[in-house]
Amino acid sequence: MEESILNKNDRSKSILPDGLLNDGEKVILSLKPSGWLIYFLTWRWFFWVGIASLILAVWGPNLKIRSEIFIIGIWLLAGFRFGLAVLQWTGLSYVLTERRIIRTRGVFNIDILQCDLNRIQHTQLYFPLAERILGLGSIGIATAGTGNIELYWITIQQPLEINQIINNTIDQTAKTTSQSDISSGL
Repeated sequence: MEESILNKNDRSKSILPDGLLNDGEKVILSLKPSGWLIYFLTWRWFFWVGIASLILAVWGPNLKIRSEIFIIGIWLLAGFRFGLAVLQWTGLSYVLTERRIIRTRGVFNIDILQCDLNRIQHTQLYFPLAERILGLGSIGIATAGTGNIELYWITIQQPLEINQIINNTIDQTAKTTSQSDISSGL
């Protein structure tokens, strides 16, 4: 399973801003969240817009207002929120290299959060019901110094396998770091 995840995620150059990777830094994973993220970000909006539309359609004529205008307006607002969710999904990406774990987000204003693998305390898996039904999950990453979850990879496919790859890479980095410390006499 690990091999299929690694092979299908060879798009790191298109996901990362130019110059973010150091010379010779090898990308192990390069992911985007599932497209279901768009639904998870907008379903509440569409639910309440549907309720408001129903209320306006039933009671609007009794209130002597032009309910069609309000209905069109709230559906346009919901459409705007959907477009915003698509932009949020488009700008969100996750990258694991042999040295760091990176989360980038944003389309117009780019926000990059990165952490050296030797600073990671632990990972935590989250399986909210809706994600679990769809075979998705989220991974939280806690760093040294705070011990709090500071970095999230949300709504990803194959979260157990990806978490295992992250932990294996962290272990490999720890071994490499301790071997270089031993050979340098520290």
